[in-house]
Amino acid sequence: MMKHFYLKIFLILILTSVQFVGQIKIHKTITTEDGLVQGQISAMLQDKQGYIWIGTFDGISRWDGKNFLSIQTYNGLPASQILDIEEGSDSSIYFASYGGGVLVYKNGILDTINKKDGLLTDGIITIKLLSTGEILFAGDDGNISKLKDGKLNNWSEKIGFPKYDVYGIYESSDGTIYCATENGLVIVENNACRILTEKDGLITNWLWSINGDSNGNVFLGTNGGINILKENKISSLVLNENIFRNAAFKIKVDKNNKVYFATNAGILINNNGKLENITTLNGLPTNDIWSLLEGTNGLLYFGTNGKGISVYDPKEKIINFRNITGLPEEKIYCIEESADSEFYFGTRSGLVI
Repeated sequence: MMKHFYLKIFLILILTSVQFVGQIKIHKTITTEDGLVQGQISAMLQDKQGYIWIGTFDGISRWDGKNFLSIQTYNGLPASQILDIEEGSDSSIYFASYGGGVLVYKNGILDTINKKDGLLTDGIITIKLLSTGEILFAGDDGNISKLKDGKLNNWSEKIGFPKYDVYGIYESSDGTIYCATENGLVIVENNACRILTEKDGLITNWLWSINGDSNGNVFLGTNGGINILKENKISSLVLNENIFRNAAFKIKVDKNNKVYFATNAGILINNNGKLENITTLNGLPTNDIWSLLEGTNGLLYFGTNGKGISVYDPKEKIINFRNITGLPEEKIYCIEESADSEFYFGTRSGLVI
């Protein structure tokens, strides 16, 4: 169950956003000695006010660009391990505090939602804000609670959700909810669920990632390839006349419906049916990619498993950042871009700005 979430352990790096790859610089490192609550960072969110919330395996830090505000078990956190962070439509910040339920931060006040309040489980793993403003709290063994108008309901029991761990949730424009699980794809519509598995065309039942585009395609990153669901039909992504059979850990879809897959066979780009595979043959230091992001500057940022950061300009070349170029840690688990176009790269060793 926890394999997927160990991939979220990260530190944060910030690169200055500029037009050309060669001008990117790596700045200073921030660790626990500088006020970061703990070095193993498991989740991160920039809220509407611009604060950076950092969830770790021993508490929460809020970064305002200069100073940290820390929340731990001694001052209000119900359990130390944070696995996910989400901001509600009313600007409340929700933290999946594994083993302690959900911590809620609003206007400087802390509150806790747990089993005593009606939460199905205190082992919350994933939090998903829906388009309706409702919030799903997904926990161990398919136990999912829904928060609606300040009240909890046992959503998974109501719809008959199977006892599967959920690794990702996607909501389509029509309100259908798709859950990537360890045993297939669970589709929830009209308060009922159905399950798609290998018998229905999935390459494998183990789904690592999920996302969708505005054309009605739902992309499924499995442990052995990529499936596409559209109009209840499942197809497999084909590269060079063969089914692509590598794990896809992350899926990003941009505003133009270009889809990026981080896989253990490099980066796969699906541009309206035209496929491009970026690998070591193109200059990547490794094909084992754990995270990716298309920046607003048009550059592509790849986080690798033990080989640092790669920055790709489709018009130029790939530039790699490793220990020898000043990168303190080469396992990169997460990449985010802030509202002011700064880039955050998650590893396992601390916070670098």
